Amino acid sequence: MTPVSARLGPQNLVSLPLGDIKPSGWLMRAMKTQDSLMGKHEGFYQYLSHADTEWVGWSENVYTIEGAGSLWFRDMVTIAGMLELPTLSSQTEQFLDYYLDTQGSDGWLGPEANNIGRRSVSGRFPFLIGAMRVAEAQPARASKIVAALHKFVALMNKMLHQGEPWEEDEYAYASDLLVILQWLYDMHPDGNESVLTETMSMITAISDPYTRWADVSEQVDLGDDKLSPDLAEAFQGMKLAKSLVTLGARTRMSGDQSDHDSIHSAWKDAIRNAGQPLGLLMRDPRLLGSSPGWTHSTVEAMRTSQYLYTLTRDPAYAENVDRVFYGAGQFTHWGQIDDIRLCRDHYLPDGPYYELFKQFSDPSCGAILYPEGKFDFAFGAFLAPPDKTSLLHVHPGPFTVNTTLAGDNRVAVTVDTTYPFSLEVPLTTTIVSQQAFVYYVRIPGGSIGATIAVNGSDFTPCHPTEDGLHAIQIQPGTTNFVLKLPLNIVTETSPSGNVAVSQGPVLFTFDEFQQSNHDGRGRGSQFAIDPSTLAYSTPARSLWSFRVPALPVHRTIVVAARALPSSVNDSEAAVPQIPDPATPLGTGSVINVTLTPYADSVFPRHVMLDFPTFSVAESGASNT
Repeated sequence: MTPVSARLGPQNLVSLPLGDIKPSGWLMRAMKTQDSLMGKHEGFYQYLSHADTEWVGWSENVYTIEGAGSLWFRDMVTIAGMLELPTLSSQTEQFLDYYLDTQGSDGWLGPEANNIGRRSVSGRFPFLIGAMRVAEAQPARASKIVAALHKFVALMNKMLHQGEPWEEDEYAYASDLLVILQWLYDMHPDGNESVLTETMSMITAISDPYTRWADVSEQVDLGDDKLSPDLAEAFQGMKLAKSLVTLGARTRMSGDQSDHDSIHSAWKDAIRNAGQPLGLLMRDPRLLGSSPGWTHSTVEAMRTSQYLYTLTRDPAYAENVDRVFYGAGQFTHWGQIDDIRLCRDHYLPDGPYYELFKQFSDPSCGAILYPEGKFDFAFGAFLAPPDKTSLLHVHPGPFTVNTTLAGDNRVAVTVDTTYPFSLEVPLTTTIVSQQAFVYYVRIPGGSIGATIAVNGSDFTPCHPTEDGLHAIQIQPGTTNFVLKLPLNIVTETSPSGNVAVSQGPVLFTFDEFQQSNHDGRGRGSQFAIDPSTLAYSTPARSLWSFRVPALPVHRTIVVAARALPSSVNDSEAAVPQIPDPATPLGTGSVINVTLTPYADSVFPRHVMLDFPTFSVAESGASNT
């Protein structure tokens, strides 16, 4: 059992209250697109709001696990708070009040176990996270929420003492409960410190983090159903991500430096074992976007990196959040349900996906089941130390912030940028503050030679500290500064020995389905590249973005390449094989191929994520 120190260790950084941060510019347009994709969310809500014995009503499972309503609530709370959607805000408030008002006398939250024969503890955890965010954003609701959470914790403590067995999901998702326990201990202990700390210790004793989910090749057993190996890997990656959060939470409990040191070692092992450049914790992302399991695994990889950054300020975690968001995060597949009972009486065809959906079904009859991903990225874009004496801009991007720092210092921040979709990306920031404070902005690792001009001064070099943060002293009144973040083409050697190509957090891949690569090659084309020849396409090409239509103009990259031998042909599944570094590179001509952002992949399972290398000069081949 992990011992709990007399006081929990400090939390390095904390989130701002929900609603203080809002996306703007292209990022807001992208999220508004996702909002329109949610279809008739008020119709889907009917599955939830009339529940009597299940999270979902009408005795129907529109979600295949008992945590449907809990997951819906967590993500919809964040979406409603950021996008200020009155209908959705009203629904989440009703949902919260209903489940607080109907809490069992023993502390249980949500439906009883009518369909699986036992109480599913893990199905409650996302609800707890959402309730915590509401309590932080709406102090008037905090006392009722906190009282209910303490009552639920007392029940968990009793169940653990009685040795009630946990299911597989509960072992992994214990991290969410640990986060809630530590939040209660820090912010609302209410005299329950001993119960909170004892429950933390018991959870870590049974959850066996990291090693339990380290082998993503094992098949996952959920009840009586065996998942396919592909989907099993997605669920294992998701559970591995959650287990890493448990490792992180444990460091605050023990005060043991070895626990702190183990976090980064475990995380690096997990990334290395995954062996791909997307920042995910699963080995084969070719089916990304094909199921909710892949969505959850992608989002949990991002959330885990966000949480570990708040604990350590290690910029490697923040870099990974960016990498996931600007790559695999664009393929999070929410899942759609179509039902005649969801149809509006009339539907205004003003959504950007109306034309796409109407050929399959009336889009007014659809609702999105899994609305997660991009909103958590924005929620973690700005952080503060627990004493709120400073403000950190962690993820460069377009945002507005209205928050209150220490000493009742009201601060407004506006950031305008197209990061990371330009070569030399300026962030134009305006800060209005009542009092002086220190503002930090994280300089991405790929921005070599970043410069800054404050209040119209000349540009001077940035001097980030070891944690990648550049400090700006903000005075009362208005401060303006322009930050230039050069983003060069960089290569990184993957665990397989191949090379991945990126510009900042944007991964560039070979996608034979992009128009720039329509030159007669068949499916499954694979190439080795000469990294010394990487250059931006001239003239610059703009792409039609299938996945994220609100993004700015993308750049493309051209590189000298040589085709690899491949057994894949047009009659097969067209899934590129992982190149074997020992395979001869062939004797064909050297040609130029175009690399495009992974987020723009037409079919992500067909792209080459990384490449074996060769040298044009050493091969003696001519470039055709």
